[in-house]
Amino acid sequence: MHTNFLEYRTWEEALEAATPKGYENSNLVESVVLKTSALKNKFSRRHSDLVVDLSFRKRWLQRIKLEKLARSSKEKIPAFVQKYLSGMEILRTVGAVGWAKVNEDLRVLDFGGAAGHHYLLADSFFCGRQKLRWNVVETPAMAAAARRIELPGLSFYSDLEKAAADLKEIDLIFASGSLHCCPKPLETLKKLASLGSKKIVVTRTCYLDNYPFRFLLQRSMLSENGPGPLPAGIQDKEIFYPNALVPKDAALAELQRRYRTVLWMKENENLFLVAGQSVHMYGFWGELA
Repeated sequence: MHTNFLEYRTWEEALEAATPKGYENSNLVESVVLKTSALKNKFSRRHSDLVVDLSFRKRWLQRIKLEKLARSSKEKIPAFVQKYLSGMEILRTVGAVGWAKVNEDLRVLDFGGAAGHHYLLADSFFCGRQKLRWNVVETPAMAAAARRIELPGLSFYSDLEKAAADLKEIDLIFASGSLHCCPKPLETLKKLASLGSKKIVVTRTCYLDNYPFRFLLQRSMLSENGPGPLPAGIQDKEIFYPNALVPKDAALAELQRRYRTVLWMKENENLFLVAGQSVHMYGFWGELA
């Protein structure tokens, strides 16, 4: 269990104590973009390796019990993919896209999707059988840097409303590990839900059990951010960025104002301690009510 989280009174105080510019730090942004570019090149060269056997594909898409599938996924996922992404991250992304599958282009708003590795994974896994229009919403620094690896189906925005307007209608909102990176998570959830996406998946999200709002400073290594190993020439080092945690019941209530719960699950337990109490990671899958 990690205990390397410091608590602050406000988001601004946590950001002041963070690595300069926090999530928009130039080293962090450039490292994530270069990592994703390497992943893009790997997928383009090894595209056929991602066509898994049909029986496994069917189970993957029809069942959302991700924690059970994760135990059997490792032998089914090519080794070069596992080098870049964990089995659970692959299952979350592919499972969400498979669940939201449509006959036409699937219009996805990926909130906090970094430099687009979720799109690369989904596009490669479905091998063109599900066409994607994938708009990533990110910080201004990340969105600007990631545009150099844009693809016909992949675009980057720093404005949520513009990203949504470009899609016109949204089939899936996908937010993986991004909600607690926002200064006001409940307001962010409200904005996401108001877009009227047919389905929503908010996964890899840290919530508190009963405590009020908490602002934390998270420590990680640069190499732990983004898919795969650090690019050559970039030195690994500690980085710090703020987190904002809210009670899980408040977050669930906000989501359920607009969405019927298909799945609400504890994805990971005892990630770290806040005031001596464990913090867990949750996932929500919902259909527009």
